[in-house]
Amino acid sequence: MADPPPPCRHFTRGHCRLGDACRFTHDPSVGVRARSTTKSGRSGRGGVDPRKKVQLFTDFLRETFDDLRDARVLDVAGGKGALAFDVCNRTSALGVTVIDPRPMKRDALRARWTRWLASRTEVEKRDGAAVTVREPEHLRVYWTREVWEGRERAVRASWELARSSRWCVSGLVADSGDGKYEDGAKSARVRVSEAGIEAPMDALDANEDAESDATFEETFEALDEAIKKCTHVVAMHPDQATDAAVDFALERGLPFAVVPCCVYSKEFSTRRLRSGERVSTHDQLVTYLAEKAGIADVRVAELPFRGKNRVVYSLGRVRSSCAPIEN
Repeated sequence: MADPPPPCRHFTRGHCRLGDACRFTHDPSVGVRARSTTKSGRSGRGGVDPRKKVQLFTDFLRETFDDLRDARVLDVAGGKGALAFDVCNRTSALGVTVIDPRPMKRDALRARWTRWLASRTEVEKRDGAAVTVREPEHLRVYWTREVWEGRERAVRASWELARSSRWCVSGLVADSGDGKYEDGAKSARVRVSEAGIEAPMDALDANEDAESDATFEETFEALDEAIKKCTHVVAMHPDQATDAAVDFALERGLPFAVVPCCVYSKEFSTRRLRSGERVSTHDQLVTYLAEKAGIADVRVAELPFRGKNRVVYSLGRVRSSCAPIEN
């Protein structure tokens, strides 16, 4: 009988990106012990490097959604693409599409994953084939009801705004409550609807990047396909796109997992708990998102790091034990 493979040094230190695909032994007792004793490189982070948060969220997705087997995932407000790349390369998902108007750090992430795979001699080849980095698709639009319903004029307005805005801070995100947006420089107010786009032209500044080359027709077609094929919705700290991510998943009865962050109580002043209380704290936001589902089976869990670590999730209308949501 062949000896078992040696322990995975990455798992024993607290985390292995490969998960079940790793050729080395993952002893749960060792892994748990390592994670509980890992020293924090920064104070107040609960022993977890901030860069590990994406990996820990992916671990949660793997465990909760059967490794995202055969899934086609929408990553709403996916930002630079860190989560999407992680899901692409550490789960069985068939594909991941990032929905975010901001330019994605594709080159940097590709290089990082290429270096990491090359350094892992145990995975340089699988079944005789060289391991290559899997990459997500990126559609530079805002995520709103008008967009996911495929209203062409709204999608075009969203696409044009994403291409013409200057991204000097944390970018534009959707407010699905009133259809308005604010640019990264906090200077432009716009409305995306079937009627089109309204914005001061001097507030929009061109920002060219490689992914801006996609035509509107290409983007519209890819968006339509991604929405039709979507099986799961994920979002990590999606800010103002939080409601839109959850609403879309609930409307379609899709499994989802969203880690909410900032509340933006002034921008979302109409949010109310069932008790009638206004949503103004993070705890209330989590409760509000869970209450959105009505009779759907929505749950709340905590990821193993400090800060905004609560994930609101559902196994979806079909796979959960809840009754169908009435339209």
